[in-house]
Amino acid sequence: MLVSRISRRVLAEHHIALTKDLQSRRDGDSSRSDHVGIIYTGLNVKDSIDLCAKHLRSRPYYVDDGVDSGANVNADWPEVIIDGHVDTKFAYIKEHLDYVIFELLKNSFRATRIRHPTASNLPPIKATIVAGENLVTIRISDQGGGLFIPQIKSPSDLFSFSHIRNATRLEDSRLGALRTASSRSQGLRATVDEQLNAMARKESTTDEAPDRSAPHPRIGIGLPMSNIYATYFGGSLDLVSMDGYGTDVYISLPRLGTNLEGIEV
Repeated sequence: MLVSRISRRVLAEHHIALTKDLQSRRDGDSSRSDHVGIIYTGLNVKDSIDLCAKHLRSRPYYVDDGVDSGANVNADWPEVIIDGHVDTKFAYIKEHLDYVIFELLKNSFRATRIRHPTASNLPPIKATIVAGENLVTIRISDQGGGLFIPQIKSPSDLFSFSHIRNATRLEDSRLGALRTASSRSQGLRATVDEQLNAMARKESTTDEAPDRSAPHPRIGIGLPMSNIYATYFGGSLDLVSMDGYGTDVYISLPRLGTNLEGIEV
């Protein structure tokens, strides 16, 4: 059902974007566009990673719930090192790619800071881009200690919205966050802009006057939504945990622009 709702949103936003492009051309705008509707025909993967890393590294440390209050507040967030086929471009929905990268980097940033609370220089996060014949693959590697969580039997359980596969969804803080999110008139769109706006609101509030309208940063939808976006056109998202050291995340996306949505009719 969620995938169907996302599909309806994609179709609606694509139609609106195409209509706006057509109207611009009728109004005399002859400039060449880098996108068709909401699909960017030459989406630069490195630029997306750089932009997401820039947004995340500009945050103060206290906006991330769960980070030890004794952490070194003078330490910068981890640096993101990008290597591989850094000139890779392909056709994809920019909003989807940006969200997946943003969420995965955010998790890596948080895990790294928690794993190394007193370090003055946090270990870097490495993003490797590989342009294959049919797929674009991105590997994000961190030194955040891995995904060792007693309630989780397999890393793939983190992609599930079910409390049976992911018992952390029954935590009081997350249940409260879900109630708050469900009561918001605008709902949740699962976009980078929504995340940035929430962070800005949290940064501008004080302990005496918390912003109840901001989505909880640990609401638990980041990985499930990233998995949906990654698999929407036949891609994949895989987590490999090296417990005690760090995590590797592999995002593989079709690069030819010929895949159909994976929707059961």
